[in-house]
Amino acid sequence: MQTRKATAIANPNIAFIKYWGNVDNKLRIPTTGSISMNLAGLETRTTVEFSPTYDKDRLVLNEENIIEEGLVRVSHLLDRVRKKAKVNDYAHVMSENNFPTGSGIASSASAF
Repeated sequence: MQTRKATAIANPNIAFIKYWGNVDNKLRIPTTGSISMNLAGLETRTTVEFSPTYDKDRLVLNEENIIEEGLVRVSHLLDRVRKKAKVNDYAHVMSENNFPTGSGIASSASAF
C-alpha cells in the first residue's frame, strides 16, 4: 500500500490582456493567449495525496470541505493525472491561499 504526496506553491496573477473564452471547455484551453503579471508575496499552497485507502476524492480549500462543482472540476483534473500516471487511487487535495479566494486575482489558476 503506497501513498503518494506532493506539495506545490504558486503565485496568483492579474491579467493585463485576458483570453476571451475557451476553444475547449472540458480541458480549459483558451481561445486566445493572455498577458499577466504574477503577484509576489501572495501564494497558494496545494498538497495532493493519493492513497489506496481513500474511497473518494476530497477537496479542502482554506480548511473548508468543497463539494459539488468545485470537487467535480478537481476530480476531472485528477482523472487525467491518474490516467497518465497509471494510478487508480483517489486523492485528497488540500489548498490554502494567503489572500482572499474569489477576489479576482486567479486563486483557482494558482491552485491548479
